[in-house]
Amino acid sequence: MKKYYVYSYLREDLASPYYIGKGSDRRAYTSQSKDRRVPRDKSRIFIVKDNLSEDDAHELERLLILMWGRKIDGGVLQNLSEGGTTPPNPTGRKASAETRRRMSEANKRRWANPEYKAKASAAMSKAWEKRDKTHITNLRTATLSKK
Repeated sequence: MKKYYVYSYLREDLASPYYIGKGSDRRAYTSQSKDRRVPRDKSRIFIVKDNLSEDDAHELERLLILMWGRKIDGGVLQNLSEGGTTPPNPTGRKASAETRRRMSEANKRRWANPEYKAKASAAMSKAWEKRDKTHITNLRTATLSKK
């Protein structure tokens, strides 16, 4: 059985959360929205409670959102929903076979365009280069701290 957790993103002063969510695996550490980015300082991500069933995680998420309040209701949270209902897929539906086929064809056409392919390749190379530099720095820091 998959285990879930409830997490919060804390403000810089660490006094209150600005977002409450439910997740599993790495969801709390992965950006899901342009409006609500994951804090760069990972110490501002707080796992409220883990090893929960999905129903228990939904219930705790709803309770915490109710307790802190959403900004649109006069509270402090950026949450758009009252919690416990929004699946990771915004529509909550799986695309039909026909829709998946059309998306696949569109994607193949996109990648057949040499200009798009060059642009995407350059962007990925830049991202990997940045990742490699960060990874090497992290390895060096970890190695030095062990001595």
